[in-house]
Amino acid sequence: MHTDDVSVFEHFGMSGAGIVVLRNFDEPVVHFSGSSVGDLKNFASSHSNARLINFDEDSIEPIFGKKQNAVMLFSNDKDADYHRVFAEAADKLQGKILFVKSTTTDGIQQKLADYVGVDAKTAPTIRLVEFANDDLQKFKFEGSLESLSVDALDQFISDFKEGKLKAHLKSEPIPEENNGPVKVLVGHNWHDIVADPTKDVLVKYYAPWCGHCKSLAPIWTELGQFVEGLDDVVIAKMDST
Repeated sequence: MHTDDVSVFEHFGMSGAGIVVLRNFDEPVVHFSGSSVGDLKNFASSHSNARLINFDEDSIEPIFGKKQNAVMLFSNDKDADYHRVFAEAADKLQGKILFVKSTTTDGIQQKLADYVGVDAKTAPTIRLVEFANDDLQKFKFEGSLESLSVDALDQFISDFKEGKLKAHLKSEPIPEENNGPVKVLVGHNWHDIVADPTKDVLVKYYAPWCGHCKSLAPIWTELGQFVEGLDDVVIAKMDST
């Protein structure tokens, strides 16, 4: 809304022209103090969401629709002390990144947890999600939630922005021996083997309980043995469960 009504200026505590954002969360009125279009864009973006978002249907668009990076706390213990610290960090670090909290068991929050790769067994945990090149990268906070601090979360976010963090992958351990005719792929060695530009790689993604996969297993081993003498061809398999 645009107005030149002086009474409106006075109502919002302004002596002259200015810009305010009206909200139904956190502080209801926020005054803009910048001086450029860029400042205004950053102001609007950083104040368009609650400092701490309790994930629900309305949160999908501002996070996933607009692809805004976020730090997410997944917890099923609503009384734990780390909730207070996380809320304090959301307050003090507002504008750096979105802060989101979610359970792993309730409706849309369970769907979020599944999407990020978290479940009741791995909660409580903190993940930072980044939207990069239409791909979702996830980074795990490695510190203890029992001794969580605002400074630790601030450092976590800074390390992410400086490119110091390595994306978190769900992965079984890399096999100690992997010299058979069929290479075993896990999350941590997938890129090294499949993205090797000197090799042509054929991968079977399977589920151990799948009858069709079990039927294919001896044929896949035979195929691996058949091309075993070719240095630039790799036959591999990955348990996709």
